[in-house]
Amino acid sequence: MEYTLLLISLLINILLLIMLILTRRKQETYRRTAVRHKEYLEMFIHDMKNPLSVSKSSLELLQDSEMTDMLSVFEQKKYIANALDSINRVFAMVLNALDVSKYGGGGLSLELEPVDIPLLVEETKREFQVRL
Repeated sequence: MEYTLLLISLLINILLLIMLILTRRKQETYRRTAVRHKEYLEMFIHDMKNPLSVSKSSLELLQDSEMTDMLSVFEQKKYIANALDSINRVFAMVLNALDVSKYGGGGLSLELEPVDIPLLVEETKREFQVRL
């Protein structure tokens, strides 16, 4: 009888130890996931600042009547196009973030597709050309 109680007590302690180890592993997994989400959010916000700054600068310049008077219609349209391109970039980033969120929840599958590197470089170059 005494050995039976010792054996039961030992099994209960082993089960409790296993539960403690699994709980700690789960907590560590949640902590790492939270850190990754925080880092992603910080990167996302940082990456959004540039196109928003470009749009804001372009629109503020166009709002200033003295500056607008010095610019040709072509130059004004260039600033408007630059602001719209930057806003479209932010919009695309938001849509991509939503896709990442869906992927994290298992609601999205990824597909590789070709990227036109020269076009990407040209778009990036164009974005930085109009900056003040």
